[in-house]
Amino acid sequence: MPAEPRPAPVLGRGRGLRADLSGVLRSAGSSGAPAIAHAGIGKPARRSGDLPSAETTVELTYRYQVNDRLALQPDVQYVVHPASQAGLDNALIVGLRLNLTFKHPVDAPLG
Repeated sequence: MPAEPRPAPVLGRGRGLRADLSGVLRSAGSSGAPAIAHAGIGKPARRSGDLPSAETTVELTYRYQVNDRLALQPDVQYVVHPASQAGLDNALIVGLRLNLTFKHPVDAPLG
């Protein structure tokens, strides 16, 4: 007799909230945003194993425009129940994005 198929871990629902703070920041071209995201796990998947009901991420990021060619964007995230896997510790993620823009002069000859 074939084994009974296991239900796939399907997301049941998701929600998100983001606030754009670019209007209150003092530096031209800079922007920042706190955000919260919540993704639930469907009941069939939770019944198939010892899974938490959801993953929640809280994020804070800020983009600082240093000049017209350089922007720095630090990012901090805290994830509760990462990957919706039982037994995993909550995770703190810290990153830094560096954006460089190279502009070709409009009037410069090509080649």
